Amino acid sequence: MTLNLKKSLLNNLTLKVFSLFFAYTFWFIFSQSRTISVWLDVPLSFYTHNNNHSIECPEKVQVNLSGKRADFQTLDMHTLAAHIDSRELSPGENHIPLNEKKLFLPETIKLVNYCPSNITITLHETSLT
Repeated sequence: MTLNLKKSLLNNLTLKVFSLFFAYTFWFIFSQSRTISVWLDVPLSFYTHNNNHSIECPEKVQVNLSGKRADFQTLDMHTLAAHIDSRELSPGENHIPLNEKKLFLPETIKLVNYCPSNITITLHETSLT
């Protein structure tokens, strides 16, 4: 009885199946904790907009995000946007720095770089008559 059990456990096919299972398990565990970097096109979104002003700015900004693969799986990249409070803008040219808070990123994902590096937003006053 023990001879048959030992023979079936040491069978070539059984060893291959166990090896494949363990290899996939280790690959899955280690790939989730690996740090990756992603470039995305993110639109600019303004809130508390005053109707007496018009805003001239780039439509999208490229951002480079870095974090663990598992954290990116929980992030909805299609709804990601740079949120800018228009009350912070003064009439004329404004140079706005971008950070994680304006992108509403979780603490585990970091903003590494963005392009253009100098986001210029021009606020024009319009007269209502």
